[in-house]
Amino acid sequence: MKPRLNKCASFFYKLSEIYLVPLRYVLNKIIGRWMTVLTPKEYGNAKTKFREILIRISLFFVFLLLISPTVVFSILWVVFRLIGDLCLGKQNFLLLKGKYKGLGNNTFATWNVASFLPPCTIVDGVAYSNKRTHKIGEQLKEFHFVCSQEMGGAEARFISKQLKDHFAEFYTYIGKSHAPFLQSGLFFASKEPVLNVHWYPYSVKNMQIVINRSFVIFELSKYYVAMTHPDSTNNSNIETVRHDEIEQMLNTLEQFQDKPIIFCADLNIDRYSSESGYKLLTKKFPDVVLEDYKKCNECKDLVNHPYCPTSIKSNSCITETNLLAHNRFNQKGDVECLSIDFISSDKLLIELAGSDYFYDVSDHHLIKGKIKKTL
Repeated sequence: MKPRLNKCASFFYKLSEIYLVPLRYVLNKIIGRWMTVLTPKEYGNAKTKFREILIRISLFFVFLLLISPTVVFSILWVVFRLIGDLCLGKQNFLLLKGKYKGLGNNTFATWNVASFLPPCTIVDGVAYSNKRTHKIGEQLKEFHFVCSQEMGGAEARFISKQLKDHFAEFYTYIGKSHAPFLQSGLFFASKEPVLNVHWYPYSVKNMQIVINRSFVIFELSKYYVAMTHPDSTNNSNIETVRHDEIEQMLNTLEQFQDKPIIFCADLNIDRYSSESGYKLLTKKFPDVVLEDYKKCNECKDLVNHPYCPTSIKSNSCITETNLLAHNRFNQKGDVECLSIDFISSDKLLIELAGSDYFYDVSDHHLIKGKIKKTL
């Protein structure tokens, strides 16, 4: 579907984002603060433990005052999302325009920005703030295109304004709002106008329904960009679910053979776990990140090796999925160390151009790719 602006949908989605503010305040600034370890000056704590305890007690009374309006506003949040969905009609995304009209480049990135969807802070432990959103935007402006996961509509709107001079187009609400549940969280920004967008919901047994799990294909002038974020629910069928989702996606991608495909994802599959879905995927899309890790391990000079960014040279874990929550909420047990973010192409030679980690921004690394040539 050729992208088109939809001011009606944007208006009602923006209203829904406004009515979400009380719920996010309660979840992030009150419940999130109650859950945070009592450590002066850390994770938003006051300068002394005594003062922090007083603040938390006072927040209880704020919480009582906000319960009723939060419930009402949350209902309106869902209602306006539904109206926004109706305004979109057959278009399964919201397009936000930028002002960039210059030349592109051969770099791109994928980044799971960590729970910019309710309940935000209390899931991943990252402080929810405009400062954090602005810091994310600052890291993205030089890439030709950016794929992102767990990006909410309000944050996508914030970043589209921040980076309007650096990108031509921004895509959010991919798959619509999925009201009353959570949207897909998929987000895309491009320096060149997108020619067509194709969105496909997953339709497999036992899949997650709370988040709108799906995959999307953006057609650019020289290649397609496919992006997804498969299931993460912990249940006995999860490996089968992810395998079936990846199989559905690969079967659909067979229809797009006229151009090379670049693939970006948070797979929710550890590349060292030998999961069947990962094996199926890598038959078509070689694991660029894994190949560069192997080059790192074979090299004696890790610091200067071009395939070994300093942020990942010490080990192969590029996503510590509960590190922030572990530290901030004093969770027991080991930090869950996984390597689940993925870049690849079927017909283009691409390489891992770097990886950056920002402790106070996301529990995922920003994964940078570079297009070298056609295979």
